Amino acid sequence: MRAGLREIVPELADRPFSKVAMCWYTDTPTGDFIMDNHPDYTNLFIGGAGCGHAFKFLPVLGEYLAKAVRGELPQSLAHKWRFRKDYQNQKDAFLGDGSRGGPARRELSGKERATYESRATAKL
Repeated sequence: MRAGLREIVPELADRPFSKVAMCWYTDTPTGDFIMDNHPDYTNLFIGGAGCGHAFKFLPVLGEYLAKAVRGELPQSLAHKWRFRKDYQNQKDAFLGDGSRGGPARRELSGKERATYESRATAKL
């Protein structure tokens, strides 16, 4: 872990850890993110769930996470990314094989690219 810190954030590499934990590969039964307050601990906000492919969304997730914390997500996303307890004792719906639907892969138009290219993105 320290070697990774030295490579990515060298100024933090030798600082003491206050807590260390194993990061397991995570997913939700539907494959969706979770960006919501925990229903039992209202002072705890959950932003994650890995969804098995989250790494590629990191440059844009911060914008949505900030909106979620402020309660400004569009209702459709707030509903989709809510913290759900009804997964217990339920078979996973997410198969990880593209069968969940969504639009077919395509090239973005120039107008679409311009919309995304003008946004601020995360940088290391």
